[in-house]
Amino acid sequence: MSLSVIINADDLGLNPVVNNAIDEALAKGVITSSTILANSKYLNDVKDIIRKNPAASYGIHLDLTEGSSFTNNPLFITRGIIDDNGCFIHGNSKRCSNADEELKEAIRLEWNAQIEHLLHEGFDLSHVDGHHHCHTWYGLQDVLVGLMAKYNLTKARNCYRYPIVDATHKLICLFSCFLVNSGIFKESAICANNQYFSHISGACRNYQHFMLYNNALESFNIGTTDYFGAYEDFYKLIRRGFKPNGNYAIELMCHPGLPAYKEEVMMVLQDAIGVKQSDNFQLISYKEL
Repeated sequence: MSLSVIINADDLGLNPVVNNAIDEALAKGVITSSTILANSKYLNDVKDIIRKNPAASYGIHLDLTEGSSFTNNPLFITRGIIDDNGCFIHGNSKRCSNADEELKEAIRLEWNAQIEHLLHEGFDLSHVDGHHHCHTWYGLQDVLVGLMAKYNLTKARNCYRYPIVDATHKLICLFSCFLVNSGIFKESAICANNQYFSHISGACRNYQHFMLYNNALESFNIGTTDYFGAYEDFYKLIRRGFKPNGNYAIELMCHPGLPAYKEEVMMVLQDAIGVKQSDNFQLISYKEL
């Protein structure tokens, strides 16, 4: 029995501070993977980071929430997806989720341009995830898997596979799903009041959304980890006594260089070496998944 751990740094290319922090973590061997923003102004710096750290895996961080749009589709302006300067407007997930066919096509063209740009720049993409998890937004699963099939991208982050470690936890998950899907509580209220759902990948996510995304990945044989969580969730698992009953892989997400995640990054820098040397866990990248 073993647990393989991928530690993925999001937002590579966001700014020089983030780039330097990810470079440091890669050099110390405490992260194994990172995902690149195609609309970055610092792709030459990203190339240098990858050249220095070739053992890690590097994917694309699909974007609909920050930075410049590649396509500047007029529909994005009329729907409030980008501003007059062609920059994505943060917090537009409600406008993109459950999109009609016209908007889905605009998003497909945008993501296609982002993938094309990184491939044209010579990046070898190991997997796909999304800035603020936009690749999982409701109704966009067909857009995602269609583009992955087009470019032979075979692995993706699945943030709907949150580990359930005991019977109590499982009951809370099921009850939370019932409360949300019945309309009694909003997801945000559950997450705010339950330690197990302090981030977006909690089990109180809409069950239909969960099934649509997972079925789409499975139908295209897209590889994913068995579990997903933010880095601090690793410690919750350990404290809850999580022991894999078999061979499993988990992705732990982190955000080096971002001030809001300072404590999380300190955990990674201080403790991931212990994971690396542990008999119970092994660090891998998306290359080995």
